[in-house]
Amino acid sequence: MKILYCRGNYTRKLQHRIGTMIYQENDSLYVRKYILDEQAKNHLLSILPKEQLIAKNFPKILLNKMVKKDNIFIDFEYLNFPSLELLIEKALIKKEFEKTKDYIIILKKLITNLKTINENPYKNKEFIKIFDSNNKYQSTRKIECSVITILDLNFDNLLLDEKENKIYLIDYEWVYNFPIPKDFLFFRSVLYLCQKLQPIIQTVCSSQFPGIEVLPNFLIPKAWFGIVSLNRTRLSKYRQYELNFQKTVNLVPEKVKKDINVEKSKVVKQRYSQNLESYISFQVQQQVQQQVQQYINPLQKELDELKSSRLFKVRNLYHSFKIK
Repeated sequence: MKILYCRGNYTRKLQHRIGTMIYQENDSLYVRKYILDEQAKNHLLSILPKEQLIAKNFPKILLNKMVKKDNIFIDFEYLNFPSLELLIEKALIKKEFEKTKDYIIILKKLITNLKTINENPYKNKEFIKIFDSNNKYQSTRKIECSVITILDLNFDNLLLDEKENKIYLIDYEWVYNFPIPKDFLFFRSVLYLCQKLQPIIQTVCSSQFPGIEVLPNFLIPKAWFGIVSLNRTRLSKYRQYELNFQKTVNLVPEKVKKDINVEKSKVVKQRYSQNLESYISFQVQQQVQQQVQQYINPLQKELDELKSSRLFKVRNLYHSFKIK
């Protein structure tokens, strides 16, 4: 086995702590999900019934096949397709802004086509426990919910086979068998996409591709925000839902500094240089300066030591007399 990639979720609570590895065996690549603590066994093994639940209820969502399973790991086939996130990132760098919308609409349609029920999610105790334990947004109103919810429908978890026009889901740890608002699913996927690509978004924003500053120094492209189509109240509520979910999973959840504000937020048409190459070259320049500084520091230290030596001081005194 040759390990090519490895990542561990060590900020999670012990019962949810799972790692991901990509490894090569002979000429084949595999993805391994494995426990990082004994307490995480149940969470890992819960993936098995979730796979069956997704296959039964979501025929348009394809999964990477399981090839091996054990009490401490599960192996999947490796799929060599780009994620929607990667495709959006590349389109942003090339300033193909319409193409980014096309990729975002793919996920929007996927969520829209999930089995739907008009229901009040607050009727379910599990929903309240996970997403709003303080009943801050308690409501009696029915809204459009997914019957079975895959919380992992994020742009980095969805691979696109453009030739066959097929979508593969490669991560499905969090699947719930109770109603959750559909527009919350789409909101969180766009939120994490913007979080991952924020440096690029802030670099390419322009009059042709403006961003809405919904949080301090956090832009959502106006074109994407129109697809999300949520008012301020729902945005704030769904952000709180997500923070509450993270509290159930992680040891150190994100701190809420300021709430999302749409009405008072400004439209940003330029944050940094519009030339992405200059942004990238600036990053490279900083790296080069750091590398050069690593060589300069030891030389400067040797020079300082030399200047402080007795011989150097005597030599300087001799030259000063000679000049006079």
